[in-house]
Amino acid sequence: MNVNHNINNNTTANDSRRRQHPHSSLLTRSSNVIAKIINNLFRNKYGLLFLNILLLIFMFTFRNGIGGDGDGSEYNDYNNNNNNNIRSSSSLSLSASAAAAAATSAEGVKSDLPCVPVTTTTATTATATESTNDDDDATTTATATDKNNKNNKVNNNDENTHKTATVMAMATNYGLTDYQKFVGSLRKTGFGGNIILAVAPNLPLEEEIYLKSKNVIIKKVEYVKCSNPANPNLIKDNIKLDEIENHHDRELVTCIKPYPKLKHRWARFPLLRDYLLECDNHPKPEIQCGGPVLVTDLADTIFQRNPFGIDAPYVDGLQVFEEFHTIRTTNWLTDWPIGDCKGVHYDEPMLCSGTTVGTRLAIIDYLNIMEYEMNIWMSSSVCCCFQTNGDDQSIHNYIYYNHQLDIVHGGVKAIPNRYGLINTAGAQGSLILDSHLDSRKKYYKEIYNKIENKNETDTNTKSIQDKAYNDPFDLSRDEDGKELHSNDPKRKNWLGLHYGLTDDQGYFLNYNLLNRSFVIHQYDRYGHSLGDWMYKNRYTLYLDKEEEEEEEEE
Repeated sequence: MNVNHNINNNTTANDSRRRQHPHSSLLTRSSNVIAKIINNLFRNKYGLLFLNILLLIFMFTFRNGIGGDGDGSEYNDYNNNNNNNIRSSSSLSLSASAAAAAATSAEGVKSDLPCVPVTTTTATTATATESTNDDDDATTTATATDKNNKNNKVNNNDENTHKTATVMAMATNYGLTDYQKFVGSLRKTGFGGNIILAVAPNLPLEEEIYLKSKNVIIKKVEYVKCSNPANPNLIKDNIKLDEIENHHDRELVTCIKPYPKLKHRWARFPLLRDYLLECDNHPKPEIQCGGPVLVTDLADTIFQRNPFGIDAPYVDGLQVFEEFHTIRTTNWLTDWPIGDCKGVHYDEPMLCSGTTVGTRLAIIDYLNIMEYEMNIWMSSSVCCCFQTNGDDQSIHNYIYYNHQLDIVHGGVKAIPNRYGLINTAGAQGSLILDSHLDSRKKYYKEIYNKIENKNETDTNTKSIQDKAYNDPFDLSRDEDGKELHSNDPKRKNWLGLHYGLTDDQGYFLNYNLLNRSFVIHQYDRYGHSLGDWMYKNRYTLYLDKEEEEEEEEE
């Protein structure tokens, strides 16, 4: 023990001597001089004054260097603290085997794909090159460093970002009011970019005139017979699609050209990719549609602020959005199809497939991967035919948690609920509405039984349900109009401030409760109280002055 101890001591001493700087004596003398100067400054009143001035200058400079100026810094606080959460092929070193595994089905079925993601091949090649070439390793490291530096600084949109941005949606079989809420609210925010909508082939003239007046790129789809219908029993007697009353059932056996292998709801992914690449046949689509892209649902989405305006969060790579924390991938919507098809079960935050944001290249990568994975599912008897319209969300979650999206340009990031561009309000809205209805039903049941002197079995259930549904949400104590109906003009809010979701005017807020959310998705889950508020404020939210005058004339 003593021998080892002495050896360690000698080694430490030798290491210490070897680590000494060759100019250590000069450094020591310099340090002594600096110490004397500082000591004299503190003893001299003029010296102290000089130090105070320097301190004030430093504080002023530091404050202005990091202060927020209404430029979206509240969102960059989240982005800057979570840059390490960006998943990309460079950060995870996606191997060739992992890339191959991401593109195989549970049964090992290979299909004749109309479009195989180029990014898979690119990532595999890049990884192989990095492992054999030191120069490429250095280049890759430098590139990753540049990306980190870019992510760590405050990035913001400029005044022209939204002009080349694109908002896209599948919009078949909707009415004029649906288009007004979506397109009208988006244009009302000042968005001057591209709006591309895939609409039904028989779009009514009134709707077409409206969409053209808002400079919407209208793409009329063509319906075709499905080569592999999800529920063939619906059309076994050669029944026509129009004769299927339930529109969800009708979607299960309706396909869109040129993707007869994919269900109606699935086809929107490759179809919107095609429209983005075309950009309305613009001679330079990579410029005209070269800005950030939002792929979204239409019927339950409304805009409160310009999603790509100067104060909106900067879009880099691909962004997917989490739902409210109570809903996870253990929910039947994803657990059932993924479990049956892939034999895996995830317990992770649920990602909503209804809204996805990214740069043009990242969105194209994402839509390619979605189509590729969907074709794999449709080529498998185990995966192809879940009789539900929501299994696109299963694939959306699967390709994220299976790391297939790590290869998109710029990487992928999952944004927590009520952060960033999208406020996915549905799951929480359903909880609030259900709780509200339950409490009102109990109240009216007691009142009804007491007044009518009837037993509970004699209660008019439908009347109670109607009364409960028509009752507005409670407002907080100091809010105006808390005793009034939700459509009364004096009632400014539709949901009490004690819920912590809206401001006193009724607009949805992001998680910090300071900034109005940009995009509200699944707003319809809150019931008629929100619907009444939206209609009451329609000229502020989505209708123009000209439309107001036309409505008054009618």
